[in-house]
Amino acid sequence: EKVCIGFKAVSVFDISQTDGDSIPVVPLHLNAEDPRGLYQKMKVLVQATGRSVSEVDGDLNWFGSMSLAEGIKINKNHSGTDQALSLIHEFAHDILGHATTNKGLSVS
Repeated sequence: EKVCIGFKAVSVFDISQTDGDSIPVVPLHLNAEDPRGLYQKMKVLVQATGRSVSEVDGDLNWFGSMSLAEGIKINKNHSGTDQALSLIHEFAHDILGHATTNKGLSVS
């Protein structure tokens, strides 16, 4: 019996085989301050549900992670807006139950 434990992105055609307008590039980082304190407000809301949230040092290509054992971790080296969006993303993984059903796959 074979069990699929993950997927990876692969090219199925060469870009030269396509036509039309270029695909817009979405920025990975917003690099924006958080003038309304969205991150802190979200952190309070998430912690009120009993989840732990901590800020940790991380590589700039890493935004956050979530696990049942360690709670939600957010990269403190990003802007406040990026941290807020990462917290929303990781909290969504948590409330959708991804940590209990991922069978060892990364959920970050």
